[in-house]
This record gives sequence, C-alpha cells and structure tokens, in this order.
Amino acid sequence: MATAATVGTVALPSLHKRGYGMRASLGSLAAGGTLGILIPPSVNMIVYGSLTNTSIGKLFIAGHPFPAALTGCFMLWIWINSVTSGTVKREDKVPLAERLRTLQFLCRRWWCSAS
Repeated sequence: MATAATVGTVALPSLHKRGYGMRASLGSLAAGGTLGILIPPSVNMIVYGSLTNTSIGKLFIAGHPFPAALTGCFMLWIWINSVTSGTVKREDKVPLAERLRTLQFLCRRWWCSAS
C-alpha cells in the first residue's frame, strides 16, 4: 500500500501532464505498486524469514524472478491494451547528448552514495 501511494504521488501528475488516461494510469500504478512487497529487500520477506526460520538471503534470491515476470506481463498487457484501443502515446525523442549527461549525473550520484 505504501509503495503504491508513494509511486502514485510521484508518477500520477507526470502521467496526467503527458496526456495518459486516468483509468490506465491508476491501473498501471496500482498493479506496479503491488510489486513493492515482492522486490528484495522486502520487509515482508524479512519478517517471514524470521518467523519461519528460513534463510532471508535465499528468500531474496528466490524473490527476483517473480517480480521481473510480473513486470513483463504488466508491460505486455499495457502495450496490447493501448494498441488495440488506439491510445498509443509517443514520447518525444531525447537527444543522445542529453541522455549521456543524465546517465553521467546518475552514475556520479550512485557512486557518491555508495562510497
């Protein structure tokens, strides 16, 4: 619930500004928000591992394929639905120089936070 609320607060205004329908936006955000409990490190996995004396590391390893598969299914469904309903949105192309600057900025931020 908290993941869906957090992601929705950030993403919904951006999706609305870009012209995506409210129904499709809320549906995809609600579905994606449910992945928060599955993607390691998940508090639910830690609590479950502690209660059942199961290795938390093994739970985290076992938890990786399912969110990836669900994400792929969600993406496929959104694509099929938008193509069949005729509501496909095309985003503007971002110049390569801007992409590289953004990538460099993100890498610097990641490197600084990891140190």
